Amino acid sequence: MRRGSGAQQRLPRACAQRLHGLGFVHRDLAARNVLLDVMGNCKVADFGMCTNSPQASDMCGTPQWMAPEVGGAAFGAPKVYDKSVDVYSYAILMWELFHSQTPYWNTGLDQMGILQQVCCASGPHLPLRARTHAH
Repeated sequence: MRRGSGAQQRLPRACAQRLHGLGFVHRDLAARNVLLDVMGNCKVADFGMCTNSPQASDMCGTPQWMAPEVGGAAFGAPKVYDKSVDVYSYAILMWELFHSQTPYWNTGLDQMGILQQVCCASGPHLPLRARTHAH
């Protein structure tokens, strides 16, 4: 994803707010599910994991953008969660846009290893500095 204007970056948040207002939780708000048109406008896609339940405990989503409480079921500790998991995923998405890198890209971990880091570590592995680009 490329950096866009403030209005473009607010679109996924606006979509999540609209979904939440209708009683839905997306549960897989990740870079691959935010599409850009030729003008750089964002569109949220892939509503296959949406739920209209106000609370859930099943695991679904993409580990890099997943809130820790969603992945607990993979380790025998399911937790009840609500729409706040979309807020967490949105924050990770904004981190990714700001730093121009995918969370956990440099760890060498597979998806299960990333899930374990998300759920069992002290927080997401998010380097504080953006990659430097050679010019």
